[in-house]
Amino acid sequence: FDDPADRAGLAHFNEHMLFLGSEKYTKEDEFEKFVAKNGGNTNAYTDMEDTNYYFNVAPLDHDDMVEDEEGSCKSGEDTDSKVSLALSGALDRFAQFFIAPLFNEDAVERELRAINSEHLNSFTSESWRNYLLLKATGDQSHPFSKFGCGNYNTLTDGGDIEGTDAASSGGSSPIPALKSFWGKKYVAENMMACVVGRASLDELQKVVEESFEGVRSSGDAKTKNSTDKDVLFSTEHSKNGVAFGKEQMGLFREYVPLVEARSIKLLFATPPGTDPAVIENRPDRVISHLLGHESPGSLHALLLEEGLINGLSSGTGISTSDFSLFSLTIQLTPKGMQNRDHVMSLVWQYISLIKSVAQDDETMSKYHDELVSISKTHFRFQENGDPTDFCSGAAEAMFDYDATKIMVANAFPGKYNADITKAFLERFSPENCIISIQSPDFETESTDENSYECSASSSPWQFEKWYRAKYREMKTPDDLLQKWSNPKEIDSRLHLPGLNTFLPSDFSLRSEDPKSLDSFDETVDYTQEKPKLVVERPGLTLWHKMDRTFKTPKASLRLLLTSPHVYSTPRTMTLNRLFVKILEDDLNSYIYDSALAGCSARVSCVPSGFAISVSGYSEKLPHLLDVVTTRMLTIIEEMKVSTGDDCSLTRKFDKAVKNLLRETKNFRLESPYETASYVSRMLLEDNVWHVKNYVDEMEGDYAEKYPLTLQECVNVAEESLTKRISATFLCMGNIDEEGALNAVNLIDKNFISKARPLRLEEMPKLRSLKMPTKEEAIRIFGPEVKDSKIPIVLEELAYSDSEENHAVEVILQVGAEHELGFDGIGV
Repeated sequence: FDDPADRAGLAHFNEHMLFLGSEKYTKEDEFEKFVAKNGGNTNAYTDMEDTNYYFNVAPLDHDDMVEDEEGSCKSGEDTDSKVSLALSGALDRFAQFFIAPLFNEDAVERELRAINSEHLNSFTSESWRNYLLLKATGDQSHPFSKFGCGNYNTLTDGGDIEGTDAASSGGSSPIPALKSFWGKKYVAENMMACVVGRASLDELQKVVEESFEGVRSSGDAKTKNSTDKDVLFSTEHSKNGVAFGKEQMGLFREYVPLVEARSIKLLFATPPGTDPAVIENRPDRVISHLLGHESPGSLHALLLEEGLINGLSSGTGISTSDFSLFSLTIQLTPKGMQNRDHVMSLVWQYISLIKSVAQDDETMSKYHDELVSISKTHFRFQENGDPTDFCSGAAEAMFDYDATKIMVANAFPGKYNADITKAFLERFSPENCIISIQSPDFETESTDENSYECSASSSPWQFEKWYRAKYREMKTPDDLLQKWSNPKEIDSRLHLPGLNTFLPSDFSLRSEDPKSLDSFDETVDYTQEKPKLVVERPGLTLWHKMDRTFKTPKASLRLLLTSPHVYSTPRTMTLNRLFVKILEDDLNSYIYDSALAGCSARVSCVPSGFAISVSGYSEKLPHLLDVVTTRMLTIIEEMKVSTGDDCSLTRKFDKAVKNLLRETKNFRLESPYETASYVSRMLLEDNVWHVKNYVDEMEGDYAEKYPLTLQECVNVAEESLTKRISATFLCMGNIDEEGALNAVNLIDKNFISKARPLRLEEMPKLRSLKMPTKEEAIRIFGPEVKDSKIPIVLEELAYSDSEENHAVEVILQVGAEHELGFDGIGV
């Protein structure tokens, strides 16, 4: 937001230049080398209104460390401070960037080109293209509209990257502007710091104060946004004016993506998330909960049942200090795009339904209290995360929360406030909405054939300035505004969700049961204890480890159903993936409530078979495992008798084929470094299928001659799940051996007892190929590789014509078991 008009991206450029030496530590790489030598790493990112710098170092011993000449902290004589030298040394170097950075001229050209490379990386990123399009269509007087990434041309005020440097190519050095920017913005009043260490708070505070005492003060007391006490949302538009006013709202926008993707996104201008009324009561949370719910009767469930969507999500999409944009995003199937008028009608009906229910304060209060209960439970039992992520997030939160609330932040909102929720919900109107529809079909869709209500086809195509996103837009017609604002009727299939029955209530620990306490051995280090083999018989293996260390009421159940049939051909792999998609579609409305309550379930198709994962609060897991595994079999029986295009499972199969084809084709558009890694795998692994093999099964001449069918899908899934399988089951966490045995009995009953167990020789084996030596390569490929430093070079053209980036991957293969004493081959 603070970039000057003639230097777009200056805040981002400052982030790049800041780490390159200081007056106290003049070497350009001093800080990064010190951090790396002490087992850590460092990074930063520039957001709209702040830049976040963070690092970590290894938690070395506090009492017996000294710093050697190279910057590594090693054992030595006792030191006075209990803060490790690794941390204190890194903090001192880090602080100097905010006290006296060098901004070395010699690094300018390199960093300008690095930023330009980042800019080019975003050309094929749909998220960045959409983001810049949103910026371009907001009020251009608001700083949200600025081009925050920047590129060589904007940062040099007209320079050409093809030239030798900025000055000789029509531009100028950004250093004067950079120093001015740093001088104005990098002052103590604008900074927050968070440090996590093993020393006491007093000791940490002392080191921080000593390191950062040289940070300049602007002399001005830090002020928050001016507020209007007579307005409910007092900080809205109080700092930078209106980013999305009447001129920018009430719009249809159509956008042509680079990938095969279809969606409708509704954006509503709402108060900032840090507004006192919002931050205390979180009306956005309960509204998002209701809009995005996936239980039977929800908007998601109805659209999914009709085969119109692949997914639906809601929540705050853009958040700044004086405004936010709340988004409702609907991922459409091709059928959904063809019926987008119907989809939009149901959306506004559902919003109207929520508004009517919101008049019942008691009902809304129950939804709010349920979300508060979930938040408190999650906070109570949250696991220790990465301290670096915590530091980064806490430093940012300190701008918005009192120090006493940093740890909980928004986990504990206040009581339900009906007035604030209703006022927030009033923003959900067609007049205050941008409707953005994306589809690759817009370019081929005839204007004469376009009879949709939701259409901007009468408007000319335009191109966003920076990433050239193709779009057209128009004001929403008055008749549609009236129709959507006051739906004549609401579809009888729509209703709001009931309260969640999956909320856990039993948080007791199995490690504290009398039997477990009796078996506790103080001499055993349970953190090093490996899972115990409890069951081992043909077709079934059970491993178990009860948690005695972390002591949280959570468990994780992981099951691998191994089948040689799954990956036997590209067709069987494709059909099994389709089966999993149908299963996920079917289970979604049931599993959604459990996921909200902290219990997740996932079924995935992998080359070796089916992987099933159930995790979360242990009280509910056995039931969830039973539901998922039982449904895997009962849906097979239902698929066998499904006939007709109107059958629910037939529609789900057709949608699964389209989605899998789209995902598979879009994979080819991934970044070059990702596709390079994939090609390397194709080169090195034995008996693997290429993405083209999967596409050919679903599209093209072969697919037309041998189309995939629901009946073939169910036959292949049944063969893979019930004929020849073996199960490996791991139960870990707050579950004792008896509970693990009860869980494995479910697996035995549902799968193993009905199947023939696999012999060891039948188990699928993934083998890595041995790369040829130089001499072997000459014999294989001929004398032309004799003078090549790398005998095998595979070159592949990026699939997308618009891809501007490149990737090089070099593979070094080391020895095998008999040479190094390890199993297999390392790559």
